[in-house]
Amino acid sequence: MSGFAQRPPLPDAHKRQDYLARLIEYLKIPSISADPAYAADLDRCANYTADLLRWAGMPEVELLPIVGAPAYVVARRMVNPQAPTLLIYGHYDVQPEIPVERWTTPPFTPHVRQDRLFARGATDDKGQVMMHIAAIAQLLQQGGEIPYNLIFLVEGEEEIGSPHLQQFLASYGASLPCDLLLLSDTAMWDIGKPAITTSIRGMALMELTLSSASRDLHSGTYGGAVANPLEMLSRLLTTLKDDEGRILVEGFHDGVLPISPAMSDELQAIPFNETVWRQGIGLSQSWGDPDYALLERLWMRPTLEINGLWGGYCGQGMKTVLPAQAHAKLSMRLVPNQDPAHVSRVVEQHLYKHLPPHAHLQIEHAPGSGFGLRVDGAHPLLHAVRRGLEEAFGEAPLLIGEGATIPAVAALKERLGAMPILIGFALPDAKCHAPDENIHLPTFYAGIEALIRIYSYYSADLMQE
Repeated sequence: MSGFAQRPPLPDAHKRQDYLARLIEYLKIPSISADPAYAADLDRCANYTADLLRWAGMPEVELLPIVGAPAYVVARRMVNPQAPTLLIYGHYDVQPEIPVERWTTPPFTPHVRQDRLFARGATDDKGQVMMHIAAIAQLLQQGGEIPYNLIFLVEGEEEIGSPHLQQFLASYGASLPCDLLLLSDTAMWDIGKPAITTSIRGMALMELTLSSASRDLHSGTYGGAVANPLEMLSRLLTTLKDDEGRILVEGFHDGVLPISPAMSDELQAIPFNETVWRQGIGLSQSWGDPDYALLERLWMRPTLEINGLWGGYCGQGMKTVLPAQAHAKLSMRLVPNQDPAHVSRVVEQHLYKHLPPHAHLQIEHAPGSGFGLRVDGAHPLLHAVRRGLEEAFGEAPLLIGEGATIPAVAALKERLGAMPILIGFALPDAKCHAPDENIHLPTFYAGIEALIRIYSYYSADLMQE
């Protein structure tokens, strides 16, 4: 058993500066997975990730290829084939930097101001990956032994829905046996207030194209005699919900379980102020299914949203045209026990059922679907996490939900059969996916200390399982 189980070695000021310097170099690489023009940068970032893992002390590091995807970085430290294995998952790809003009400083020129480091990927997810790497480096470079096996899996496509992950797992999953998954791509409640995410939503995506005439038409010559695809699509989309936000698609809620008393108690413990929440995003009031409280709608209930709606002429000035086509993008956030394929199918059936007879509808199901996930907040393997977070931050962690989707989590759980634990260090104002993304440096250092403690305390907890 590790000698660090009671007093793990924490980094001094020199070590902290070293970890920050390595993160800054990481953030300089524009590893944007959404744009094929950045393929070389993704390769460079995969290699830098591998270098970081070697520096940390991971003895086996390799870049595993999948055709059409950035390399998967896998590192192993196998001390005993009979010992339990902990797998740490993260991603090195980032969101596009646009709109660049809204950044205070260039997105790939990391800049420190007022205790924050600003750069694309600072929190999502390079900063959090670096926390795990630094924590392992601190333990291994201090001469300690971690008595369980470690695997790192860091991918380069999470920001576009991990489209090749299933193929990767089919090819390499047998070489990744593990007993526990640890992931940091989620959030804290606030500065100094750590959290464990016990639920995330799944997702299904589709794009609609509704057409009528064979070409764009002059709205003066044909207006009043030809159905406008933009209007028809708008009318069709209004059939998906009632006026209060209840989803009306038959079969959409199949599999949705009621909110249990334990989950209700967890929600009641959250110090949530709806007024402050609304003010933070500029709303005078919230909106949605009135049968459920706001946190229930955000974390525990499925959604169906229109993410884009367009067609016709959208440039400057006027072009009086009846467009031949109208388009929309839909996303559905799903809770555990909802099957993304089933939900996509019933939404498609609903749309065709309500489609006007003179219109043509084409539906494309986009990649990125995944199942939701919920973890028992009382599970014994959360003990080390609770203890480490509380000691590092001085407060017991809250058990929270996350309305967003991390497709890799459900895929890894299903393929590897391991329990996932989600502990994130993003703050509410980290601006992930937005201009001026940042990481709060005191939280960065405290997060590293929390992970050092968690890894140390798992020396006892995992070995007892």
